[in-house]
Amino acid sequence: MGFFCGESWSWVFRWGRIFNANDLLEFLELWNCVWRCKILAHKTDSISWVDSSDELFSTRSMYGALSNDDSGATNVSSLSKVWWKTIPVKVSAFCWKLLQDRIHTKENLSKRNILSADQSLACAFCSESPESASHLMIECQFTAQV
Repeated sequence: MGFFCGESWSWVFRWGRIFNANDLLEFLELWNCVWRCKILAHKTDSISWVDSSDELFSTRSMYGALSNDDSGATNVSSLSKVWWKTIPVKVSAFCWKLLQDRIHTKENLSKRNILSADQSLACAFCSESPESASHLMIECQFTAQV
């Protein structure tokens, strides 16, 4: 994939066949990712998550990166991230529904008058807060263990 030339890394790609149009698009996506990577000769490799202050991945930081911008509206570019071709369709569909606040939580069912007014909106797992999408995905102590 490359070699060190002095202190800097030089990328070298070799292909076993001629690119078709789809291959070229995929290569351009790859190049867009790797050209920014700085490989240093005397440092160990590490991976960091830029959407978190401690640079560690968490579902909370992913949810934050995909869900809302400063105005509180769902970020349109985040919705396109849900439909990556490497994610199973059922996972993408669930994430899309989650970002649109369309999963069947007690809070949403109550808003749509599907639950009766006398039914509790408390989380079925922890009973500490109303069962909302953000509670189930981020705040609930029970689902955090899952």
